[in-house]
Amino acid sequence: MPNTAGEKLTADMAAYQRAYRQRNKDKVAEQNRAYRQRNKDKVAEQKRAYYQRNKDKVAEQKRAYYQRNKDKVAEQNRAYRQRNKDKVAEQKRAYYQRNKDKVAEQKRRDGTRETIAAAKRRSGPIRCIPSGIGRR
Repeated sequence: MPNTAGEKLTADMAAYQRAYRQRNKDKVAEQNRAYRQRNKDKVAEQKRAYYQRNKDKVAEQKRAYYQRNKDKVAEQNRAYRQRNKDKVAEQKRAYYQRNKDKVAEQKRRDGTRETIAAAKRRSGPIRCIPSGIGRR
């Protein structure tokens, strides 16, 4: 309960502003969208500048989000890769092409690293597992 007239006025103003924002939420959202659309380059530059200034903070927030939502993020990634198989394969090929030396160095450094596909090609089909168990 406000004790003075000033506190009452402040409380009334805060309540009014909350109600105003609630009433005009859709209108403000549309205005924000329109502004971002008109000023794409400016907004993108501001985002880059913010990221550069707060890299550590942004990285920590991302880590915390992924930690809290591991299952959700993993499912979204799986769904994206499933929907965009060709695009993902092209990105992988482009990455390996750009980073041939780096990939080769990692393989030399860690001789045990081998992809599942490479292991299957090397060893042939798996025959010791009873039919249907463990196969996808």
